[in-house]
Amino acid sequence: ALGVLALTVVTSVINGFEGELGEAISGLNGDVVLYWRADPVADPAVITGKLMRALPQTEAVSASLITELMAAGPHGTGGVLLEGIDPESAAKATTLPKRIMQGRMPEADGEIVLAKVLAEKIGATVGNPIRLVIPQLASAGSEGASRSLGVPKILEATVVGIASLGMY
Repeated sequence: ALGVLALTVVTSVINGFEGELGEAISGLNGDVVLYWRADPVADPAVITGKLMRALPQTEAVSASLITELMAAGPHGTGGVLLEGIDPESAAKATTLPKRIMQGRMPEADGEIVLAKVLAEKIGATVGNPIRLVIPQLASAGSEGASRSLGVPKILEATVVGIASLGMY
């Protein structure tokens, strides 16, 4: 009886962990993620239309742009993976709005939500300006040719939210 109880407890813990892990991953990215490695997609509405016709049970679609850069805050810097989103469609397709611990979702250009771990690393809080250092890369072209480095671009953004992404 004690062995059955132990097995039941262990199975319950594993199932709970599996559910939390699945929520952390698919809640931020959705169930289907399409990547494009060359220049940005010229007409995302066409792809969205095709996706909705192919998968009519689709509830929401949100386009995003993902790039690597450096973020500099009041107390440090860190390498980051920046995901540019449309806040309105992302709120329908992901759980990001529910994960905001402090502040709010971006509403204007130049506003940003940081992951809690990154915010702690660079010393940023809601209301702080941060600098985003974006390496300028030449276009990959239709052949996916190697990229050459250009002059980095530095943008300033205001932290309007801190999110717990459930990864740490």
